[in-house]
Amino acid sequence: MGRSIPVRCAFSLPCLAAYGVIGVSGAFLPSYPTLLLDRGFLGIASAGVAAASLGLLSSRYEGERRNQAIAYAATAITLANIVYPLLAVGVGQFNWRFAFGLYGLGTLLAGIALLVFRPKKDAIAAHQESAKPQTSGLRVQPGALLKSAPCLRIFLSLIAISAIVYGTIIYLPIYLKTTLGSSLIWNGMILSLQAIGAALSARSIGLTAFGSLKLTALSLGLMAVFLVLFPNLTSLGLLMLISGLFGLSFGLVTPSLYNILANLAPAHLQSSILATGIGAGFLGQFLSPLILGPILTVGGLSGVFYSCAGLAIAMGLGLLIPLKSQTER
Repeated sequence: MGRSIPVRCAFSLPCLAAYGVIGVSGAFLPSYPTLLLDRGFLGIASAGVAAASLGLLSSRYEGERRNQAIAYAATAITLANIVYPLLAVGVGQFNWRFAFGLYGLGTLLAGIALLVFRPKKDAIAAHQESAKPQTSGLRVQPGALLKSAPCLRIFLSLIAISAIVYGTIIYLPIYLKTTLGSSLIWNGMILSLQAIGAALSARSIGLTAFGSLKLTALSLGLMAVFLVLFPNLTSLGLLMLISGLFGLSFGLVTPSLYNILANLAPAHLQSSILATGIGAGFLGQFLSPLILGPILTVGGLSGVFYSCAGLAIAMGLGLLIPLKSQTER
């Protein structure tokens, strides 16, 4: 007999399977509009998987253990945004359609999860019962929580951080190629160091550090310093060092923001608020080229990195203002 599958995990399996099917289908679509539509559905499936995963972790762990679990999950999401383009470029060298084939891993993982775990009807019933509106005690309405000033500030920060990191992934390789004439191998190594730095930050930083607004603001300040340095470095060795340090800094910011977001909500609304936070991150990725593209035209690559640095500083200063959750009012 397989182990009981967590309810939120069971709900995420259809999203995971759909993610694989929709992603692979992009290799066979006949036109650009259909590809855009396909990518929209892919984003919905991806958000479902990520939201269910973070919601599962927030419900199964408490205190510092939950902080660390959310940190690992948020870091995994960040790493995927770096590693996937590198893998796609690698397999795309053989045939561009192979890059879409990587999405098929989602369907494969969903199948493996079904074999390893088995849902229990009583667990699903218990989840449905716990999801019913409370009839006594303090109640926090989802709409009011999501529109509250503290949550909106964190959502805005997640949009900005996602736009900055995604912009770095796009424009740093362009700088390396046009200015330094580096090869794809060097570009991949430098981006990989960002991923390694992000992974190390989730593992090595003390548990009590997560959720600290001041520490998050400090990390944003460090990100700004490294972003200013990027277009002024001409040594590949120094770029590798700064890239790794940049990864360490933003690898702390995103998990901390998700943890702060979870702490703003009561237990029964944490999944919803984390799902919205993930959506904010995806929105930042979408807006990144739309905003940074015109800046590139006007100010060049240096203007892109300096703009990202200024945005990081602004977000850091904003986070120095204390937050107050709805349940504390």
